[in-house]
Amino acid sequence: MVVTRSRRGYSPFACTGDVCAGLGAADLTDWNGRRISPRLHPTHRRELMMRYLRTLTLTTLGLAGCVVSADDPPTAQLSSNAIVPGSTTRALTLRASVGGQFVTAENGGGGDINVNRATAQGWETFTLYDQNGGTLQNGDLINLGTFDGTHFWCAENGGGGAVNATRTDPQDWETFRVVKIGGTGTAINDGDQIALQTKVLGVFVSAVNGGGAGVTGSATTASTWETFVVGGGSGPVGGANPFGPNVVIFDPTIPQATIQSQINTIFNAERNNQFGPRRDAILFRPGTYNVDIPVGFFTEVRGLGAMPDDVNITNQVHSDPILANNNATQNFWRGVENF
Repeated sequence: MVVTRSRRGYSPFACTGDVCAGLGAADLTDWNGRRISPRLHPTHRRELMMRYLRTLTLTTLGLAGCVVSADDPPTAQLSSNAIVPGSTTRALTLRASVGGQFVTAENGGGGDINVNRATAQGWETFTLYDQNGGTLQNGDLINLGTFDGTHFWCAENGGGGAVNATRTDPQDWETFRVVKIGGTGTAINDGDQIALQTKVLGVFVSAVNGGGAGVTGSATTASTWETFVVGGGSGPVGGANPFGPNVVIFDPTIPQATIQSQINTIFNAERNNQFGPRRDAILFRPGTYNVDIPVGFFTEVRGLGAMPDDVNITNQVHSDPILANNNATQNFWRGVENF
């Protein structure tokens, strides 16, 4: 017996072979409200999902990224000449080195860029297009796409003023040079510190007051306000998470405190959401995580490895009683697997 959601409400349905029958079975939906075929046994649906997520993990989420070929069809939301052929892509977060706050594109793109978020989620995850190809190196020219998959960072007038995320066709104003700050070698990895220099005027991007406000592109030298810490991002490359905003994907490069904060946010929303519409999925790429995972209503926690041993949670995973006197008889509509 499986309990799931339909547009008609919450309905148990039984499965015989590959055919499911029951109240509302024809209208089953996933975490984000999209329809799921009722003719797939739940085991088969889970396996299809896991196969796709593993493919996503190995291709679009890898640090080596994927190559945009000149023969590739243009992305529907971008103009055909938007991305330099041969560019490689990767997910990216930027954290101010002074205050530790994350850079965010408000509303996922199309407006202001600020440095005022305590944790990195969708709006704080960008797509880095490396015009030089290969892995990210000191001196590479890049474009930074936003979470909505449509907009790019722009230094107005090529520098000297505001930096926003209002352009859909990256040209010179939307191109920045990566400058590695400190460390050894030229390769730039997660945890390294960088500065962003505008291509046109050669000035640096600054977190105003070191964080807590907006972003400008007018500094003539790279000092503390112009220094950012590179992170791996929490979503698929390309910004537009194909699973929707209620699916978060973690990898070991993301700070444990950031992961814990997002888990707590999800649990606080789902803890008493017994009859609410919200659905959440928490997904972990292979690695070890020292985080505490309380599991609330309509929350799925999954490891994305080929085997359960690929993902290790060294802290607790628990579903605490929601009723008085440690009564857990209503702790349902939640699940964990593959770690």
